[in-house]
Amino acid sequence: MKSRVLVIIGFLSVFLEANPTEIDVGGRIRQDIIFNSISVGGRGGQNTGDISLSAKKIPLYSTGETNQLSFNARNSRFWLKTMTMTEYGPLRTLMELDFWGSTTANESVSNGYNVRLRHAYFELGNLIFGQTNSTFMSSTPADSISTLVSDMLVRQSQLRYFFKNRYYYVALAIEQPESSVILQDGCIAYPNDDRVPDFIIKSKWHGRWGFLSLSAITREIRIDNQESPNLSKWGGALRVAAMLKTYKYNNIRATAFGGNAIGRYVALNAIPTSYITTSNTMELIPIYGAIVSYQHYITKNTRLNLIYNQTDSKIATINNIAYTKSFKSSHINIRYKIFKSAMLTAEYLYATRVTTNANEGELYRVIFSSSYDF
Repeated sequence: MKSRVLVIIGFLSVFLEANPTEIDVGGRIRQDIIFNSISVGGRGGQNTGDISLSAKKIPLYSTGETNQLSFNARNSRFWLKTMTMTEYGPLRTLMELDFWGSTTANESVSNGYNVRLRHAYFELGNLIFGQTNSTFMSSTPADSISTLVSDMLVRQSQLRYFFKNRYYYVALAIEQPESSVILQDGCIAYPNDDRVPDFIIKSKWHGRWGFLSLSAITREIRIDNQESPNLSKWGGALRVAAMLKTYKYNNIRATAFGGNAIGRYVALNAIPTSYITTSNTMELIPIYGAIVSYQHYITKNTRLNLIYNQTDSKIATINNIAYTKSFKSSHINIRYKIFKSAMLTAEYLYATRVTTNANEGELYRVIFSSSYDF
């Protein structure tokens, strides 16, 4: 065993001597103090709906869980970046971890959280291999420290080809597939019967005025089990995003999206992509929404953000089981940069969701966040 280790170390030393590698180790320390008008319930440290905004976790009923305070540092993260020159150009890598892994943590003693993989990819030339943010997502989202109920947040394994210059960026990608299906009994299933990847194309035009971006996705939704053998359907979705610079650093950002296969790409999979009918056929669920924000710089180091977002769908009650049908949230925050790598933020948000049987839940939340990147 010792000889094998020495051989590996020797090989790496020869490789690094011939191919000098720049290594950048860094991370972020972030603390959030959160006050919720209503809690999702459960033990502190495990009820993630109290610290991360998720449409499907907005409580519909109080059950006495009102006006609650929590502290956490789960949004801290660690990353390792490298750059190695090769005969094909620079080889760049990124490995990033955070503390949002599944947990049995408690707030009584340890406040310990499991590590979760965020990014793990390498970039060579015009190709990206590995796990990172989906190509379908916007690269310049609204400036909120909280997730939005309509967030388009998906990180997954993919193979991406891209081309860019000073004014234009285009990318083609095949990405990890995953279907979500409402069965005839009303239960939501993730059947793991996918056979082809999700196909995504993205283009972006940018200049001194801002940018305009267009993304399109097509994917197969499929289930193959004893009750619903080999059922599948192709669908797609579009996303349009833009940022318009106004005065000095101020800007307006807007995103619109919609389609019958957007499903898990919106709102942390709050609305499934499809359902099985009583005649044992598959139907896709149209989902559409928008995000708009205004960013105003009070001073060079202080900025104010106003954000509104909303999502609606054509989902219906199935087998007397109600599902999340629509949701929206409004945010206002002020962010102050103490110095280059340190930030203080105060944010207030109001969020609601409506189910297919017309039940409605609402949430008020105040967040004070402090972060330092190192």
